[in-house]
Amino acid sequence: MEQGYRRAMEEAGQEPRTVQSDSNDERDSGYIALKALLSQRAQMTAVFAHTDSVAHGAMEAALASGLKVPDDISIAGFGDRPEAAALTPSLTTVWGYPEQVGRRLAELLLKRIVDREAPPGNVLLPTRLIKRDSCGKLPAQILVAPRGERVAEERRGVGVP
Repeated sequence: MEQGYRRAMEEAGQEPRTVQSDSNDERDSGYIALKALLSQRAQMTAVFAHTDSVAHGAMEAALASGLKVPDDISIAGFGDRPEAAALTPSLTTVWGYPEQVGRRLAELLLKRIVDREAPPGNVLLPTRLIKRDSCGKLPAQILVAPRGERVAEERRGVGVP
């Protein structure tokens, strides 16, 4: 997932940035990571977290810092956990089809067991964006032109793995 985030940011002409927390609790991790970024006065318009629980924590940190979601910052997660739709605002998320992921991983493992010399490969699996209320439009002064050329003020999104 991080590779996809980095590639998308680079294609948009933006510097990819990630931040991590030492917490074992995903929700706390998202809270701590976003609070750390905000304390550094990092400018961003969006956060994409690797799970909905991490995104939930990031949303709590944004709100505790006086930011309005999605007016001041957009937040999205991954997994479409049941609580994602119940949050206020409801969390935009990406559904990753876990059954297909599990099936494909099992196939690759079995192939590797049968043929230990089989080269590793890349697998592209489908995802689906579930748009909800935690993501908004960029303000007009932060638009990015095609090929990543800066139109006005440059702001960056942050990935929270």
